[in-house]
Amino acid sequence: MQSATLLDRLLAGKEASAYVVVEDTLEQSSVPILRAFIQRAQQRGQHVICLQADTMSQTFTGLASKVQSDGIAVVSVDTSDFGDSEEAAADGRSNSAPARIVAAVDDALVQRKYKSPMFVLDSITELLLFHSQPAVFSMLARVARTIEGAGGRLIVGAHADLPLDVQTDTSLFMPPYLASVAREATTRLRVANRQRTEARDVMGAAFLEERTARFAPEDNSPAEALCAVQHRRKTGKVTTETVHIVYSAHGEIESTAVYKARSGLVVDSAPMPTAEPDPAANLSFNLTLTDEQRAARDEVVLPYLKAQEGSGASGTSATGGGSIYYTPDSDDDFDEEDPDDDLDI
Repeated sequence: MQSATLLDRLLAGKEASAYVVVEDTLEQSSVPILRAFIQRAQQRGQHVICLQADTMSQTFTGLASKVQSDGIAVVSVDTSDFGDSEEAAADGRSNSAPARIVAAVDDALVQRKYKSPMFVLDSITELLLFHSQPAVFSMLARVARTIEGAGGRLIVGAHADLPLDVQTDTSLFMPPYLASVAREATTRLRVANRQRTEARDVMGAAFLEERTARFAPEDNSPAEALCAVQHRRKTGKVTTETVHIVYSAHGEIESTAVYKARSGLVVDSAPMPTAEPDPAANLSFNLTLTDEQRAARDEVVLPYLKAQEGSGASGTSATGGGSIYYTPDSDDDFDEEDPDDDLDI
């Protein structure tokens, strides 16, 4: 029997995680995963509060008609309303989107006293389009700590390919917004298109050069997706796993399995044997020898070879054994007591 994947355990609530960030791109949407978190929580009888920041999103489609007696509530935090100043929004004292999120969390935990509720924010990116990063991140950190203290769970959606880092002058002194969003998260899910991911792994930089079009027919596949899971447990241990997700005809998660990279398309990286380069090639003169020249060269007896064979220059046997005899002349005479005497001028 196949063991449950890390994503399955997170959806089922068997793996504790108080703050989950779900990242997607235009290549593959994370809406089915966000809806799966909501549906699994409903099956467990857990209250769900949906915080809708993107009015065009289909994340909560079909859920808005639900009443709170069904265990689910959809709260609109429309980001088109700028509200009051960012300082007031960070403190929850305005009618802006960050303040509405704080109010929705307080209403569920303080007023209604829900036990371990789940809060799902469809797009933190929408908030960052209309509010400064410090205000949004301050609100997010405050809400995450409050929900974790109440034993609940916060699910936040984020769009990874939206260039928010060039929106303000202060962005040069701030980390990338996705890193800030996921810094305090206990779980980070990154959704990707399977076909595009495999093509990118095989082709590398050539894929980016060839696929100049931003969209492709296989983008946002309704049948399958890949999800890279990075989960940090309370002990501090970090577990990573890439999951292959199969969707049903209704867009729900049908099955998950640990994904193994397909290496069948990868070209063998072992170097092919090549012939030794000829140093005499492409020369203006000929260095090759004919058969007669090669035979004449082999008949030449070199002096050092003749000495090794035991014959001297006169044909007599060499008995010196390689000794060198030297007779000093008058210029080489020196005084042993003063060896440098000949250097005096």
